Amino acid sequence: MAEAYKAEDIIDIDPVTGDFTYYEFEGYNIYQLKSPIEFGEMERIATFDKINGIRKITDDIFSTEYGKYINIYVQEGSDSGLNHSIQITEDALKNNSNLILNHEYYFAVAAYGYNPYGIPKTLESSKEIIAVRPQTPNIWSANSDTVQYGYYFGAEHAKGAGDGSVFVTVIDPTQVTGDSYKVTFNDDLLVGTETMGITNWDLTNTTTGEIVLSNQPLLNNINLLTGDTLGYVANPIVEGLRINVYGPKPDIKSVAVVANANGPINPQVDGLPYWRYPDWLVANGEYEGQQTNGSTWVLNTHPGYGPGGVATFYGSVVVFSGGYGSSNQGLAALLSYDYECRFTGQGKSFDDWDGTGIHDVPFEWWNIGIGTLDDQSDDYQLISWVLDDDGDGEWGLTPFDHETSGGDNDPYTDRIYVHAPTNDKYGTQGHDDFFANVLPDGSNVNAWYGQPGDNDPGGSMDSWNVFSRLVFMNWNGGDVANHPNYNALEPEPETGTVFRIVTTKPNTSDDEFTFSTASLVGKTIEYDPSKIKVWPNPYFGYNPEEKSADDRQIHFTHLPEEGKCIIRIFDLTGKLIRKIEHNNDTQYEVWDVRDYHTKPVSSGMYLVHIETEQGEKILKLAVVQPQF
Repeated sequence: MAEAYKAEDIIDIDPVTGDFTYYEFEGYNIYQLKSPIEFGEMERIATFDKINGIRKITDDIFSTEYGKYINIYVQEGSDSGLNHSIQITEDALKNNSNLILNHEYYFAVAAYGYNPYGIPKTLESSKEIIAVRPQTPNIWSANSDTVQYGYYFGAEHAKGAGDGSVFVTVIDPTQVTGDSYKVTFNDDLLVGTETMGITNWDLTNTTTGEIVLSNQPLLNNINLLTGDTLGYVANPIVEGLRINVYGPKPDIKSVAVVANANGPINPQVDGLPYWRYPDWLVANGEYEGQQTNGSTWVLNTHPGYGPGGVATFYGSVVVFSGGYGSSNQGLAALLSYDYECRFTGQGKSFDDWDGTGIHDVPFEWWNIGIGTLDDQSDDYQLISWVLDDDGDGEWGLTPFDHETSGGDNDPYTDRIYVHAPTNDKYGTQGHDDFFANVLPDGSNVNAWYGQPGDNDPGGSMDSWNVFSRLVFMNWNGGDVANHPNYNALEPEPETGTVFRIVTTKPNTSDDEFTFSTASLVGKTIEYDPSKIKVWPNPYFGYNPEEKSADDRQIHFTHLPEEGKCIIRIFDLTGKLIRKIEHNNDTQYEVWDVRDYHTKPVSSGMYLVHIETEQGEKILKLAVVQPQF
């Protein structure tokens, strides 16, 4: 189905005839039918549609009962997602009674498309009819701990720095192999001859070495190739399993203090107030050893931008990240990089608010790359800005208490803003070029909320906003109302302190997830011929699966699906009246209630001998032929 019309195309549609050609795929319906033909009694039992806000579709349909057009539901989606499996346990044509083993049922799948300006608005394909005969596996059995339909578990993240995940759902326990698997990623998707920068994944059966799924663009239940949100049930099913692959939620992962004056801190301690940012802690509110002098410093937002928590941080600190008006403004501009504020005692900053230009500050801000926290070869220095809140002409503690505290003993520093030079070559080059060329009045500097290209495109003054309105708070540092005491406080975190901000990382070609189904697989059992049955028995001249008066059917069930199987039917005199060789891969065979000469057998009792490679079964069968 081609792409649907857009609103502006409506003027080109004939209001009488409409246009029957252009419909966009929307979903599909599942039906149960009375017979293996499309016409006749049927019941819609499920609809699976894309998650796009289009649910129930109405249209004007001519009613012969009322003699006019009426508006009715013509499709009834619910944004369920496009399921590739369905578990059916009830007969929708018989008051939802339980399905009966070895009876044949008919189901159909039909896709439908939607065009809000089409006449009609929706078209449905012809039905793909499937005959299903519920059966019990005859050489497979569940162990006491074998999983059932719908059981799911997470795969192990074996390699890589990504923060994604993989979940496995058992759809058909009888198809679970017991093998081991791995999910790996490709950074590019080849579509025809075009290479597209779309993450996709493969599933490999590592026991056999076979790639059983390849180049799958479904991530977070979204087809990254088409942009369609399909739902978690749309993921592919192979070897009895549905594989769901997720990338991480775009987020800040943690803020930690990783070093102090004595060097690296192991384990790391928290760099945020635990009561304000519980989602981004690394040590559950542990600060001991953060500073060698026993004080505690935490990174915080400037007061006045909200009650705290994630929403306040995002609305204050990263709201202009990437630059105002940029396509990735906000958190997206920071992913998937990590950042450090290093208290070296040798930093520089720029103050664009009071006209004092360049300040010496005790810290430096760095972009430290993607998942390379201990490798400084890919780090590049960022540009620090400050806003002198207390007007003392330098960056440091202000005589104000932070709103996060209930007392008056948590002073905080002047505000910090951070820019990134568009020259992001590793090292200090972009940073140094900026400060070497900034004019005393700052007239050649980008706006603090600027984006790349707003100022001096490609030059030394071309930069973009990374963070805004950050402060460091000295937790329980001293009474801010007592100025002599205030002046005696530690003015900033000690030299050697490093605050690290880590963001979530997407799945890449470096990531690998693994799982095993060894503990999930059922057990193979020997075929048991004693379970063979025949129905209807007695046969009173009718079987509900017969299609006409000339169609006679007696079914033998639980037959072996492979190997020799011979059905011999005798009358009570011992005369062989029919021999049937069962050589298909099903569990059942049909006798047409006729002898070798294709004549209907007489009413009476019959003996059935069934020979298999695993043994034999003898059945008594009563036949009562109808009177004509």
